[in-house]
Amino acid sequence: MLERPTNPLLQAVYLVVGALLLIGALVMGAVILAFVLGFVLVFGVVFWIRLWWLRRKLMRASGAAARRVDRAQEGDLIEVEYTVVEERDPRDARDRDRGAQDARDSRDRDAQDARDRRD
Repeated sequence: MLERPTNPLLQAVYLVVGALLLIGALVMGAVILAFVLGFVLVFGVVFWIRLWWLRRKLMRASGAAARRVDRAQEGDLIEVEYTVVEERDPRDARDRDRGAQDARDSRDRDAQDARDRRD
């Protein structure tokens, strides 16, 4: 163990150095605490704003969905789901004509099959 100095001047120097170290530690702790609290505060505000924004978006979406349901119940709107089987260029008349011809051919075959079954 260290011996306590008997010189009063050396004791005063140790006391001043110890006091400075204690004050420095307290200031450093306060700065670190301020950084941590500031980070928590900023993170909390950002989180609260994000939560508010999502709730607002959800309320608007649910309100729009409720309006769509109301309009659908009134008969103004019919919602359906569909699957695109094949996309065609609407400017190409040959595709439309070929589709119409295919439909006529199919209808004629069905009619012929029905006549053959009756006979």
